[in-house]
Amino acid sequence: MSDYFNRYLAKEKHLNELMSFSQPERPIIIFNIIKVLTKINVTTNNPLIHSLLNSFFENVALSLFDHFWQDFEAEQTISVAMGAPYYDPMVFREYALGEGLQLAIFTHIDKQPQNGWVSAIKPVTNSLNYDSLKPNHEISKEVEIYNSTINELTEFSFILSQLIKFMAIGNKYLYQEKINDAFLSFWVALDTILNDDDENARSNLLKNRIAALLWYKNKTNHTIEYFKVSELYKLRSGYVHAGEEVSREDALTLNEICLVIYNIILKMHKNAIEFADVTLHNWYTAIDELAEKGRKTQTINEELLQEVGLIDME
Repeated sequence: MSDYFNRYLAKEKHLNELMSFSQPERPIIIFNIIKVLTKINVTTNNPLIHSLLNSFFENVALSLFDHFWQDFEAEQTISVAMGAPYYDPMVFREYALGEGLQLAIFTHIDKQPQNGWVSAIKPVTNSLNYDSLKPNHEISKEVEIYNSTINELTEFSFILSQLIKFMAIGNKYLYQEKINDAFLSFWVALDTILNDDDENARSNLLKNRIAALLWYKNKTNHTIEYFKVSELYKLRSGYVHAGEEVSREDALTLNEICLVIYNIILKMHKNAIEFADVTLHNWYTAIDELAEKGRKTQTINEELLQEVGLIDME
């Protein structure tokens, strides 16, 4: 991996808020053409040999970039789920971008520092523009927090990864202006992590659990949030059963709900790392108790709010 960024760009203040991805350095073994040419006493200055070498390294570079774009797609999952723009690898691979290049630099051929080759693949597209749902530095901070804890396995880490997966799919659809598909993906995300009951009670259970997780942050109450969620659920049913269109505003509202619940589950994941009695079963039970108290407007103590993840554990 090149050290160009660290040498020339790392101290540039205007780059501090840019999104970036990196890959670990990994050596590859390729056909040692230099050794072959040396044995047959032919130099790379020969036009025919130069053309053959250029074709050879270009094809190797294309193969390496196939792996790069696969890694790039995978690396985007968490940042896209947090609201970063989705950079579709197909756009870059098929059309490229402006005056940029896909640049592959081969060094130390035959283990000699002076032996190398540069393969540049010329793009054709004039420009592309992207925008984030929120500032990049906020997304970067959330991604950093996620990455710092996700290697610790708990019952919550699995549903967290499922939530991230469907949030990313939904946000990709938003950037592709597939609003209905985005809206449905956000509902799939919520249904996947919050519904563990039988088919007969699914929708009501889901709406109550979502409402129970929202009212504290929104400074409202369970009933208000329940009816808001119910309206969004009606839109889901209208699209699924009758093909009725969903507005971008409603899709973004559901995206915000997913983000609120993501932060709660992340908090529960951290709690589960520290406290053995923090389990998924106990969490669902606590949410249902909170929803019941909210429906009946009963007093809710801090201990229950802690068990649900709405406030920090002491």
